[in-house]
Amino acid sequence: MNTTGASTPPTLDGLHLIGASADSWEVIETEIVGTIRLANGATREQRLAPLPGHPVIRRWYGVTLDYRHLGPLGEEIEARLAFPGPHDLTLWKHITLGYIADGTRNEWLLPWRQAPDHLTPPAGAPVTRFAPTVRLGWGTTPIEATFAPNRFHLDIAPPSGTRLIVQVVPLFQMVTASEDHARHYRDAIREPRRIALVETEVL
Repeated sequence: MNTTGASTPPTLDGLHLIGASADSWEVIETEIVGTIRLANGATREQRLAPLPGHPVIRRWYGVTLDYRHLGPLGEEIEARLAFPGPHDLTLWKHITLGYIADGTRNEWLLPWRQAPDHLTPPAGAPVTRFAPTVRLGWGTTPIEATFAPNRFHLDIAPPSGTRLIVQVVPLFQMVTASEDHARHYRDAIREPRRIALVETEVL
């Protein structure tokens, strides 16, 4: 069940941002990588090796809210951000993770808690729409898997080298990032502010 392009509004600290314009959110994915210089002077990207049981690639997420599109939600958002984080945020979108089986492991770790385990989807959307899935290899159908907080497991360990493709709807833990506090009041009604949130480690 893929939610790409779904119209479900995000949820921040339990507040469903119903009515917020879709273009009021900017999402940035960041992967921690390095570069190495080869003998011929060229450079090559170098990824960190994943820890056992973790996804092959770990991306970190940042989200920016633009006040010009939030309308009456601005006051309630400000009230939540008046307290230190981390703040719970979900975009109600599936994110795809990849794992490589080693032939013995049947349990793997997730970078985040899952939103459907902690929140009721807004606007009456069915919770089944946001259920996690596991597939063994490309182009296959989902298989039976058991999900728990920050982990999932299969009844039998897949053969070594099998690609596990996992889709989950994360409940991010976010903190406010440094931002440009300069504001230009060109509009008498709207607050000219952007709030940047960046992901932190799950507590």
